[in-house]
Amino acid sequence: MNRRLTVGGLFSGDGGFELAAQWAGLTPVWSNDFNKHCCAKLRRNFGHRIIEKDINEIDPNELESVDIICGGDPCQPSSLAGLGKGTEDHRYNWPAKFRIVRALHPSFVLNENVVGTITNGILDRKIDDLESEGYTCQAYTIPAEAVGALHRRDRVWLVAYDPNRKLSEARQSGEKNKHSPSKEVRQPIEPVDLWPFDTYPDSQRLHQQHNATQSKVLSEGVSRYFGFGPSAHGNISRDIIESGIIRMLNGLPEGMDYADRNNRIAEMGNAIVPQLAYEFFLWMKSILK
Repeated sequence: MNRRLTVGGLFSGDGGFELAAQWAGLTPVWSNDFNKHCCAKLRRNFGHRIIEKDINEIDPNELESVDIICGGDPCQPSSLAGLGKGTEDHRYNWPAKFRIVRALHPSFVLNENVVGTITNGILDRKIDDLESEGYTCQAYTIPAEAVGALHRRDRVWLVAYDPNRKLSEARQSGEKNKHSPSKEVRQPIEPVDLWPFDTYPDSQRLHQQHNATQSKVLSEGVSRYFGFGPSAHGNISRDIIESGIIRMLNGLPEGMDYADRNNRIAEMGNAIVPQLAYEFFLWMKSILK
């Protein structure tokens, strides 16, 4: 099989699944989100079809058949930081995703959500629904630190597979589905470490636990733009740094004090870790080929 496998994204947000799919050599065909700011970012960063509407308003007949449907339904109903309303929360949208899965019946379904879906029974509902359509399911709880992040961030990754499903015949040509050459996709091969070990007291522990070393970025002094060390915006004390990830300072991160600050915070809070989705996509690709 020479053609590229196809992906459809639901609850796409800022495009973490789509980015991971392209890293793995897959072709996003369509993505959906109701948030206009997220959709604007998706259109800016990708070249495929973006559907800007509430998922409950989508007619599955308007969607091209794909090999994989991915997406993380809203976590607020199950988040430990939320109200714990579960299926009674108006943001509980798994049934809407399942409606589309049932109509298109891709070979694989990939779903991500918080660990609260285990304790409140929503994960069991998802598995029951998918198994009723002939899928075999497996759930994994994997933290972000599994791919080198310096924070835990446990998430449940649910994979559903129907080996009897024929590969889709979604169109593979045409401007709509071509990835623009100007939008280069960087492979997740060389992680960038932004921790200044010369000033961080736990550097030895982090080096032992994560095999992390001082990056070229720091040695060249570029890190001042991210609030590490001497900065044109003032010296930012080491003890206020919440994370070594860009844009994740405690307080107002560098560059987030603009008009779209709240939108960017929401996007990042709802985002997946694409490096994890990348590993799942590689595995799916090997199975389908």
